[in-house]
Amino acid sequence: MVNDKFLQVAKLAVTDTRLISMIEEIAEYWRERSLLRPTVTSLCCEAVGGNSLLIIDAGVVLNLFDAGLSIHDDIIDKTLMKRCNMTILGTRGLENTVLVGDLLIVKAW
Repeated sequence: MVNDKFLQVAKLAVTDTRLISMIEEIAEYWRERSLLRPTVTSLCCEAVGGNSLLIIDAGVVLNLFDAGLSIHDDIIDKTLMKRCNMTILGTRGLENTVLVGDLLIVKAW
């Protein structure tokens, strides 16, 4: 659920096909790695008597921000490969990577 909303929010109002393609790559990469923060957020919400379904948006924001920061970290470290997979920097180059990293951080904001 969080992963689907991540993709939906990240692509919202984006018309550039190059950016959409990168966002889809990032969403696929994060699909398997991005459940920890939303899960912990949901459990904390339930622990204090809240409705965990209402916290999904917060989980999406955390993942968008985390993905954007991770992409910028790859730029700083010049990481072309991570966990046996090419990074966005490795596949799309510096200019595109900066653009999509900034986009995800702004979407989280």
